[in-house]
Amino acid sequence: MEKNKALELSVLMCVYKEPTEWIDDAIGSILNQTFRDFEFLIINDNPNDRRLSDFLNEKSASDSRIRIITNPENFGLTKSLNIGLEFCKGEFIARMDADDISMPTRFEKQIRLLKKDQNIGIVGCHIKFIGRKKGYARLPVSNDDIKAYEYFSSPFDHPATMMRSNVLAKNGISYDESLRYAQDQKLWYEMSKVCDFANIPEVLFYHRYNNQQITILHNSEQLCTIKKVRTEMVHDFLICHGIHNINVRNLSVRQIKRISKRIRSGNPSDAERKKWGKISITLLLSLNHYDFSSFTAFLLSGLYLQPGWYFKDFIKVILKHFDGSLFNCAGISY
Repeated sequence: MEKNKALELSVLMCVYKEPTEWIDDAIGSILNQTFRDFEFLIINDNPNDRRLSDFLNEKSASDSRIRIITNPENFGLTKSLNIGLEFCKGEFIARMDADDISMPTRFEKQIRLLKKDQNIGIVGCHIKFIGRKKGYARLPVSNDDIKAYEYFSSPFDHPATMMRSNVLAKNGISYDESLRYAQDQKLWYEMSKVCDFANIPEVLFYHRYNNQQITILHNSEQLCTIKKVRTEMVHDFLICHGIHNINVRNLSVRQIKRISKRIRSGNPSDAERKKWGKISITLLLSLNHYDFSSFTAFLLSGLYLQPGWYFKDFIKVILKHFDGSLFNCAGISY
């Protein structure tokens, strides 16, 4: 790094109890990026593990870009991320997890897009799953599609994202420390109010699935957090369209259809229509009761003809009526 040169990128990664061989691969994938002007902040949230501390110190000594910040005690991921944000000096902030792998051109391509479009505040990419789960996740690419998708599912893979630091600073946005898990969902929602979103339509990130992850070990609590955040998002959306005092946790298909009619009567933009399409899927997958009456009402409602719906979404709602006990994480809290 040139002396006195403005720093373009901070990379933020937290470590806890991941195997050192995975951490080593993760660090290596960052140090081997084609874009090289960055600081690499590693938050050690397991200060009592001497072997981990020694390992991280060795890594820091091997490359001047690495900076180790050791928590005085185990704070958990959310608070650790906020501590890291306080230390980040870069114009952009890239997230990374200690058991994943970034492709060599990830930073180069994400920064190029952020520089090209100043309205974009966060950019992700398509991902490949490794470890316990195989396959790919091809996420929505355009701003409108991503912001509609977030009402239904996560629009980004958290450790594969890069954010514009001034969007966070100017709007007082950070991770909500009242949320132990799925803290990224609330962050995306707060950022969606003040900037555009994008995903690069390339696989630039390998996401490792393993039996020790938060997603696996605390699945129930994580899903409750996601539902809580999405409930807030839906309430806010309805209020913006002049619809108040709606209990989204206790709706029927007919009520959802009536809400849809009110929203459409206001001549919403294409982006708002897409959002409502995804919200209607979420609401239909969160009904308290599934019976023949609601099944018939759904088929006659035409809700599935709205923007944002795909055939697979139609099938999900149908399957819910055939087996109301099916659990789907796209739902909201009830």
